[in-house]
Amino acid sequence: MKKLLIILVMAVLGTGCAAPRERGVVPTVYDSIEQTNRGIYYFNENVFDYIHYPITSAYNYIVPGFVRLRLYRFFDNLSELGTIVNSVLQLKLSNAAATTGRFIVNSTIGIGGLFDVATDMGLTRDRERFNNVLATYGVAEGPMVTIPLMIPVSTRTAVGFVGDFFLDPLYFIIPRTIGRDVTEYYVYAGLNGLVVTSVAAEYMDQVRASNPDSYDTIITYSRMAEYAHLDGLEITDMRPEQVKTE
Repeated sequence: MKKLLIILVMAVLGTGCAAPRERGVVPTVYDSIEQTNRGIYYFNENVFDYIHYPITSAYNYIVPGFVRLRLYRFFDNLSELGTIVNSVLQLKLSNAAATTGRFIVNSTIGIGGLFDVATDMGLTRDRERFNNVLATYGVAEGPMVTIPLMIPVSTRTAVGFVGDFFLDPLYFIIPRTIGRDVTEYYVYAGLNGLVVTSVAAEYMDQVRASNPDSYDTIITYSRMAEYAHLDGLEITDMRPEQVKTE
């Protein structure tokens, strides 16, 4: 993991600082290692077809939509802790305070985050990830990379994933409250991944089914999602409201 982080950081820093960008504009894709990325992407597709998709399909079929939405809200509420940390790192103290308020309201009145009461009270959410931190301080996005078991993303976003993992307060809280090591955190991360990716599984399957070569389409979506997060916008296709509750 440390070697991977070093390689990704060097790749990002080697590209220099990010140029100013108009809000809502997605820059041209820089895919300098496309052949390698495609090879890993097609490997990931096989994993999706034979492992991930059957699991998420069974989960979506067995677990009622209402329950799945509540589980999504629960994990989504816990992710607010990461937003608080990343907001502070960007000196967005008002957002950190507002997110703290959201977390407290949803954790108490919202019964552990099962219900998003904070939004109904006017406390809107502003997701902040470590990728946002890197972008704020001028780190360029770097070339596209495809990591095993993940979709293609910019190098900066890939480094952001690693940062989000180690900056997640639960990475430190869970081992000290439930067990003596981080095993319990990995279990939590796995369950979180199942719940979150199950929301997007059907959408991603539709994209792949309608495009003989889905690589370019997935890259386009990935970059739209990345810059939507940077601009504080939402990608509606993967919002929790898309969970079917019937």
